[in-house]
Amino acid sequence: MFGNIVDIFRFKSKIYILQGGYKGGSLSELKIDKEKFYVKKLVNFDTPPLAAEACDERIFVVSFNGFYIVENNDFEKVFYNQFWWGLYPSSIAYFDDENIFIGIRSGIVKIDVKNRIVKFYQQK
Repeated sequence: MFGNIVDIFRFKSKIYILQGGYKGGSLSELKIDKEKFYVKKLVNFDTPPLAAEACDERIFVVSFNGFYIVENNDFEKVFYNQFWWGLYPSSIAYFDDENIFIGIRSGIVKIDVKNRIVKFYQQK
């Protein structure tokens, strides 16, 4: 396997592994057969992924400085070189394409992938 396991989650009756390393990461499917397991790499990311949320037909992934949507084992880089590169995104909450929330150090990021808008919220 490539690097550190960041997340393991179930999606469409399959098990997925989100892995991150110093320069990138991947999304893989974990297959278990009796006493052995196999990893089938699906997507490579150019920045370390830090959290994922699976919803409907897509998997949303936030990385060290970007945001991706994975669908049918292919991905779209929606946002890249974002301001949160040093704020350690750690969670995603998906409501709809205009309301995706990312938990980061010192605040919350609201993503609207439909209109390509990123907003930062911080407690005053």
